Parts: sequence; structure tokens; C-alpha cells
Amino acid sequence: MPQLQVEVDHLIGIKDISDITGIPERTVSYKLKNAGIKPDKVVDKRHYYQRDKVVLLFSQAKGSLTAKIICFANQKGGIGKTTSALNLGLALSSKGHKTAIIDFDPQANLSGQFCKPDTLSGTIGNLLDLNEFGFNSFSEDRVKQTHSETLTIFPSNIKLAGFLVPKGPGDYDRLDEFCKKHLDEFSYILIDCPPTLDIKLINALIASDICVVPSTPSHFSIQGMEDLAKTIKESLRRNKRLRVFSLINKFKPKLHLATLASQVAEFFPVLETKIPDLTVIEKVQALPGKNLMELDKNVFKIYMTLADEIENLFGGNK
Repeated sequence: MPQLQVEVDHLIGIKDISDITGIPERTVSYKLKNAGIKPDKVVDKRHYYQRDKVVLLFSQAKGSLTAKIICFANQKGGIGKTTSALNLGLALSSKGHKTAIIDFDPQANLSGQFCKPDTLSGTIGNLLDLNEFGFNSFSEDRVKQTHSETLTIFPSNIKLAGFLVPKGPGDYDRLDEFCKKHLDEFSYILIDCPPTLDIKLINALIASDICVVPSTPSHFSIQGMEDLAKTIKESLRRNKRLRVFSLINKFKPKLHLATLASQVAEFFPVLETKIPDLTVIEKVQALPGKNLMELDKNVFKIYMTLADEIENLFGGNK
């Protein structure tokens, strides 16, 4: 990571720190606050800090990881949100990126590929301080599932369904605050959202840099796009950095469904990578403990291509 150079001026602003280190301004702000470093000067609502303290803080930072956060959202079920999140996570992990997948769906289908959700005493809900919703605070090491050196799972179970109606304004930022704590630990954080438009989805949209909307080239899939687009538009007021793309699943070009795929693009830009309609992709979901990377490496290459495209959306392989 580039080192900050001490100049004659003893103060430095957040934007300058971001420009020098390449770390997003929101991350810089969070790290300064978390380290207890307060601004020495405020001009036009811009905060300026002691340069020597900032140099010390960022020279001691844990490597150069700054997590890119991606959520998978669509209120329609059965169109590949969980499959997309899982396989993209495996692909990014296999490329050497430290990756976390947060199962934010009470159905816990993603969690079920790694553990038995119904037997868990602690889940992602316990890490979000959701005491008002019946969750006790658990230490993180009692919740997260370490799948490999580069892949971590934060599981869910049906209890998360209780996180439905906000009881205070801070409830919309629970997931965002959790993700901020891990910006230096992971390269990518993926969020598998439930098939709803409730507070869980809004939490994910506020926390994310990119929202991927898995969809299928069918009229039924397209019908719900307008409601989802409205929810995303509302979330953009809180999270102006959010970008949205659609991922076409179960694509059958020979059946002339390309026209339907173009209709999806009327709502969100469509990623170049399209996931074909292959039985093996569906089959692996019925095999807990197995994954597509193990079952069919040739088909899994499609998700490796998707991982390449996602990397490029963030400026390349970093």
C-alpha cells in the first residue's frame, strides 16, 4: 500500500488521504473514527487531521484489503440469487481473494451447503446487535464458518425472519455497520438477500457497492422488476455509491429469449456473462457439502468468467 508522505503542512483531509492511499473516503473516515483520531480542524464541514497520526495509522493497517461489497437481490424466488452468490464467492475465493458470504435469507439455503442451519445457536443475526428482535450478542468466532483460507461464511436460519419491521432508524444500517468492521479483513463481501422487499433487503442495499439482480429471461421474472427498481431507487438516497447490474440466469439463446433479456436491460444494465440453463447447476443445490467447482469444473468456468467481470467493475484484479 502506498505510504503517506509527510509534507510541511501538518494537517491532511479525508479526500487527500483517500487519493494518496487509494482507500475509499468512507473507509478512511471509518478507520479514523475507529482509531479514536479526532479532527484538529473543521472548515466548511471538511475534517482535517494531524498528518503524523494519520501516517502512523495507515502504515500499520492490515495489508491493502478494502472489501468490495456485493448483494444479490430480487423479490422473486427461484431465479438464482443463492446459486449466484455461492458460485461467485467460490470463484473469487479460488482466485485468491479473501471472500466472505453473508447469508441474509431466513430460508438459509446458502448456509445449508456448509452446515445445518437449524442446529446453529448463533447466526448473522446475533452479530448485528438485534437484541430487540430476539437475538443475543454472540462473539464472532461462535458464528462464522471458515470454509477455507480464503472463504468465510456467515450463516443464517429461520430466526432471521423476525427481523422484519424496523423498531428504530438505526435498524436500516445494521448490516452496513457490520460490514464496515470487516473492510480490512476481506477483499469481497457477498450478501445473499431474501426474496422480499423488506428491511433485510434495504440493509443490504445500504451496505453494498454493487447490487446484482439475478433474473431469468421470462415474462414472470421481468414483471417484478419495477417494484425492485423502486426499492433500489429509495436506497440510493442513502447509498449514492451503489451501482446495479442484472445477471441473466437459465439463458437459452436458441429459444430466441434474447429479446426478453433485452427487456431486463430496460431496468438495469446487464452483465456480459450469462449463466446457461444447465441441469448440473440445479443439481448441486440438492447436494449439501458439495459445490459446482467440485462437481463440474468446466461449467464452473462460467462463474470464473463472471468473477473476472466483477473484478473489472471494481477496476481490475486488486
